Amino acid sequence: MKNRLKELRINRGLSQKNLINEFNLFLEKNLNKYVGQRGIRQVTSATESRWENGLNKPTSAMWQALSDYFGVNVS
Repeated sequence: MKNRLKELRINRGLSQKNLINEFNLFLEKNLNKYVGQRGIRQVTSATESRWENGLNKPTSAMWQALSDYFGVNVS
């Protein structure tokens, strides 16, 4: 099974570190959109790596934030 998060990151020409930095900045700038939603927090390199390797999955709220960041549907 292909990893959509990794595919989106690579298509944007981002390293994992760049994605983490840009996504965390995106969360800071859009925090009011996600206020009160559980599971929205800054992403570490370990977390992003586990997502890409299928060891963990983002929460549904974090999936929404990721889809907003990449400009794609959650599905």
